Amino acid sequence: MPCDEANLPKPLTPTDATKQSQYRILSRQEINVLNEQSNYLGIVQLGVHLTIAGCSGYLYASNFGNWSVAIPALFIYGFSIASMFAPMHEAVHRTAFANNRLNDIIAWFAGLLSFYNSTFYRYYHKWHHLYTRIPDKDPELTDITPKNWAEYILVISGLPWWFDHVKGHFRIALGLLDDCPFIP
Repeated sequence: MPCDEANLPKPLTPTDATKQSQYRILSRQEINVLNEQSNYLGIVQLGVHLTIAGCSGYLYASNFGNWSVAIPALFIYGFSIASMFAPMHEAVHRTAFANNRLNDIIAWFAGLLSFYNSTFYRYYHKWHHLYTRIPDKDPELTDITPKNWAEYILVISGLPWWFDHVKGHFRIALGLLDDCPFIP
């Protein structure tokens, strides 16, 4: 939907601002404008994302040996593929598109590119939102928290992430989900 004056929230006067609760930073009208969903805009954003991935991947593959082009292209390609988590995350929340079926399809596709099982992630992430920061309940608190430089280097290397994801995919495939209370 095009952005025009009628869709924009009205600026608050100083009197209105003092009346608002300290806990409500945005008005309901402003939140509604920010939460508006569009299949068209979602597809355009995803299309740009995939175009960047495709073009940078092509530049890397076709310029192998010409490192002044291949290395920057590989960096952009890697970043665009790694950031496919973002559309998967939003589609799992069903906020990326107005159509829930389209959200599910894009979540699956983006999850495939970012090495996530979107169906598992939907349950896992919902549980995280139900129990955020509660020890022994929030599944995201199981990630390694580095306590020294060696652990920090290990975490930023990505090795624990890859190990856990490969192990997790095998566990799901084998039905070893006893420690996953969020799976129905």
